[in-house]
Amino acid sequence: MFKPGQVIINYLKSQGRNIDLPLDQLRQFQEFERMIQARFESYEGKEFSVTYGMQSFITVQMLVIAIMATGEFPALQRCYDDLLKLFKHDKAFDDGISLESWIFFNFPATRGGHPIGREVLLQSSKTASTIALFVEKALESRLGLYEVVKDGADQCQLKELFTNKRIIVGQSLGGVERSTIALCRVIEIGGKHWVFGNTAEFPAARRSLIENMVEDKMSIYFYNGNDLKSYETMMRLAGPYWFSIMASDDSHDILNPDHYLQYYKV
Repeated sequence: MFKPGQVIINYLKSQGRNIDLPLDQLRQFQEFERMIQARFESYEGKEFSVTYGMQSFITVQMLVIAIMATGEFPALQRCYDDLLKLFKHDKAFDDGISLESWIFFNFPATRGGHPIGREVLLQSSKTASTIALFVEKALESRLGLYEVVKDGADQCQLKELFTNKRIIVGQSLGGVERSTIALCRVIEIGGKHWVFGNTAEFPAARRSLIENMVEDKMSIYFYNGNDLKSYETMMRLAGPYWFSIMASDDSHDILNPDHYLQYYKV
């Protein structure tokens, strides 16, 4: 358990950074960490996979904030600030997971590099042993487009478009109709698959339209000679594009699938 007000400061100390910070900034760190601690404690007593997954995610969230405070990853900071400014207050992202999952586990923190989730394990050796299983699975995960085969009371059967992978997730999507297309992130935690974050749902009648749209976009922005790899790359890197589609506020512009590249520009 972390002590509110100490995580970011202790991380900066461990990196040999200057901790002579303005009082208002220290208070912001303390307030943020108290909020995070309350979320951390709220998952106590739930099913192991849920408790471990969410507490690990919250720990990653804390460590990423600490890493960003060093100024070592400016593209990551720009990405984080921009996406939260655009979508944080949109009800499609009221879960507190969907936006940051992509930022932490899919967005390359440096151009051509790896996501900051990998850096968390490399820079936080004391904590890494506790959260490593979650982080490794999170780094493997990405957004995907799934046909709902059957949505039951306590589990849901999904079949991914393009890859045809079949997955059983350990939760209901809330009684979604068969053949509905769901846009979501699926992650394995504790031997079970879970939908991690909110989903966006599209009627079955739009399946061909969606498939054609994805084929067009991936051939323009992510084509590498293999349709399957192009699809997987698009679903991994085009987070801001998908967020602009998921957003309930339709006043947002639809971002380009390669919008993530903008964050590397100074």
